[in-house]
Amino acid sequence: MRSIGLARLGEWASFVTPDFPRVRRTARLSLQLYDGLANCGLIGKESQIEERFILHAAALLQESGRFKRGKAYHKESFRMIRKLSPPPGWTKKDLEFVAIVARFHRRALPYPDHEKLRAYELPLRQSLIRLAAILRLANAFHAKPYRAIRRLQVENGPGFLVIRAEGLRDRDPINANLSVARRFMEFVFQRSIHILASGTRMMVPRIVRPVMRSDAA
Repeated sequence: MRSIGLARLGEWASFVTPDFPRVRRTARLSLQLYDGLANCGLIGKESQIEERFILHAAALLQESGRFKRGKAYHKESFRMIRKLSPPPGWTKKDLEFVAIVARFHRRALPYPDHEKLRAYELPLRQSLIRLAAILRLANAFHAKPYRAIRRLQVENGPGFLVIRAEGLRDRDPINANLSVARRFMEFVFQRSIHILASGTRMMVPRIVRPVMRSDAA
């Protein structure tokens, strides 16, 4: 039922989002990041919500506010998502979580004392912040000049993470959006993050967990 409800949310988003194919690609990247972090043991443990479903829905619905053609479309997305009737397998509270994660995919960072987060207990607040950080990073990989990014893989090292981006070239610069998103991820997960092209070797010792394939292909 959860999957059926998610499909209906995605169908609604496809009617109100001008560039839905791009949003769908961003959703795949966000799920690849989530699955990589979960495989590294850094996310998904003892969560009060079904994080992967919430993240997937937020990624698909994040640009629904563009339907109103406003500049602060992320805030309009927040309002539109909260007004939706829950699809099968979903609750009104689920949609509130989706709205919050979508709200913070750009602009203001979702720090714990933000007014939109204060109503929730700290563990739930932290889950929502983690999901927003993942979605923000996935979006940054689809900004110029990274539109050819096809897959993201996460590797866990001693005190740091490596995110390998298939389609990234060694000479590509880290632009402002990606830099901000990476720094926020570092704050959320309390470890440094290195963004590398596929096949680039790090010149430091690594301890890497086996990478499980994400179904977000």
